[in-house]
Amino acid sequence: MPEIDFFLIDEEQRWLTRQVLELGSELVPDLRYRSEELTIISTEKDFLDAHKQTRLFFLLNPRLTRSPLQLRRIEKGPESFFYVAPRVGGPTVQFFLGSALGENTNRYLSSSFLSLYPWYENTLSGIREKPSCEFVAYYYAIAALAKGISKKIKPGVRPYWLSSGAEEFVRKGGGLVGLEQFPPEVILTR
Repeated sequence: MPEIDFFLIDEEQRWLTRQVLELGSELVPDLRYRSEELTIISTEKDFLDAHKQTRLFFLLNPRLTRSPLQLRRIEKGPESFFYVAPRVGGPTVQFFLGSALGENTNRYLSSSFLSLYPWYENTLSGIREKPSCEFVAYYYAIAALAKGISKKIKPGVRPYWLSSGAEEFVRKGGGLVGLEQFPPEVILTR
């Protein structure tokens, strides 16, 4: 599964989301839905509203979508609700936005990621399919946007992309979730 992990501050996340929307993408927030009606986001304002409730979004490219997403029903006692079923419909790119954590939200920054599953279930045919080459290229175009405002770091085994805002966050004493064992000078020079 292609995946890119990156650290961005809020303003950079908003910039990346604007770029994704300008590509004609639609975002489906990973929410607890009351009905089987999905929320489809195509504006920055709607994204900002949904972002208050979730950090995970499914990116769709309407031009490349092969089958509708499907919601799964969850029943908890007398209550029932719906969630987006991952890998069912699409294909989609998973877009998770990290956050600042801790006192005054300036102690730690969690990573964001973009990922693409190697297959999805086509809800029209019921068959597992690989995303088309064109959809994989779409994923890499979005990943290139995140990489374009970041530099690659590899303080351990796994590579991450660190934006200039996240770099400044580390310089001011903030930590990166998952990389706490590395001192700032290692993160900033690798």
